[in-house]
Amino acid sequence: MHPDSSDVSAPEARPAPRAERFPLLHPAVILFALLPFQWIVVGSVAGFTLKLPYLAVLAALPAALLVPRARGAALALAARHAHVLLPYLFYLLILLVALWGSKAQGMPIRQVFFIAGFVGVAAWLNAASDIGGVARRGGALAILCFLVATEVMARGIGLSWWTAVSRFVTAGDLNFVVYGFFRAIFNAPETGGEPAIAASAKNALAVVLLVALQMFRAGRAPGRTDWAGMLLTALVFFVLLMLNTRSVLVVAILGLPLVALLSALRAAHHNPAALVLKATAAVLLATGAAMLATSGTALVDAVGGRFTFDDSSTGARFEQYAWAVERIERNFLTGSGYAEIDGQPVHNLFLGAFMHAGLAAFLLVLVFYAGLFLAWLGFMARIVVQPGAWVLPMRAEWVALLPTVPLFRMWIAGDAGHPALAEWIALGCFCGLVLANRRQAAQRGEPSGDAAPRRRDPIATPA
Repeated sequence: MHPDSSDVSAPEARPAPRAERFPLLHPAVILFALLPFQWIVVGSVAGFTLKLPYLAVLAALPAALLVPRARGAALALAARHAHVLLPYLFYLLILLVALWGSKAQGMPIRQVFFIAGFVGVAAWLNAASDIGGVARRGGALAILCFLVATEVMARGIGLSWWTAVSRFVTAGDLNFVVYGFFRAIFNAPETGGEPAIAASAKNALAVVLLVALQMFRAGRAPGRTDWAGMLLTALVFFVLLMLNTRSVLVVAILGLPLVALLSALRAAHHNPAALVLKATAAVLLATGAAMLATSGTALVDAVGGRFTFDDSSTGARFEQYAWAVERIERNFLTGSGYAEIDGQPVHNLFLGAFMHAGLAAFLLVLVFYAGLFLAWLGFMARIVVQPGAWVLPMRAEWVALLPTVPLFRMWIAGDAGHPALAEWIALGCFCGLVLANRRQAAQRGEPSGDAAPRRRDPIATPA
């Protein structure tokens, strides 16, 4: 028996939070349901644009502080990840000074708000009695609400998903899909004038859909075939192709072999034949993908053209990086403040921090990223080497995918590479689930793979 076990009541004995009496109204589920609608602006407060998902963040974090179990989870999360969060917060303070008075002075403030979303979603996941059900419902609702709402909006302007899918499949017409369909929906609330929201809003949407899919797949209890998850995976991948966000597509495609590998390595501890079976399935899938890729249809040509990496977008990235390095060399220690090239900040968190705020900012960002990356690698190593350390009724291999989008997009994303709300939510889900697993392992007396001494966990307090 683990030394903590006498201090912590068993999960079954603790009363469920009041929020779980109405499963679809759980704060984490509501946050996921609203997360896709980041193009819908509901107002402005002190120059801060208030988007629809932000309302869920504003409600979730204060509510979590009023619920003992969620409040304890938030405190435990902050304590456990202080070595990662504190350097980033110090970086934001330096950045705020460096950008003050520029058009980007709200950038660090926006990041603090997103971190609040990170804490809020992690706290509510941690407080959930049916944590897998919350993940499953939240992921499904995010995708379903997006599809239904966009169909209603499209019909209001004489379009439909059927029209967009038909043009995409038969003619590979990505220009119509991106500019004639998605941007038209994004700007549907506007009346006249130039489009207020660019087609690049699809990038944030693509991140949301992928994270929602990962949560849905993670929420399924191991040991049973997830047919619904497979169907939803195919649907989301098709929508991601239509959204035409290359960075998210790369992460999504590479994530599937990673899931298969982790699953096979974990199963190999119990069933060596599983590795052979899954390797065979992977070969068959790869063969099918190769045959499809060489079919020469308009759809394949349109999508394949995005992965040649010889387009204007790739060229612009390299121009940005060279320009940023030149500015860094001229102002190595203190940075040169906010600057843009061709109307855009550099799309890289490390170069942006170095260029805007100098060496100290760069080093703090480096510590933050290294902490996240090592935590991710450590998690994957633990679930493979010690499969029994994962005790949550969820699929650990899909949990492992949650940090992949933010870790990758910090190198190439807009807003100077800073994680957007959906990316912070993905990190919050990952950290919250890992913390919940650690708590439940301590309650059961199981080893969690964490050598650090454990104290009584405050989130055991009943709501």
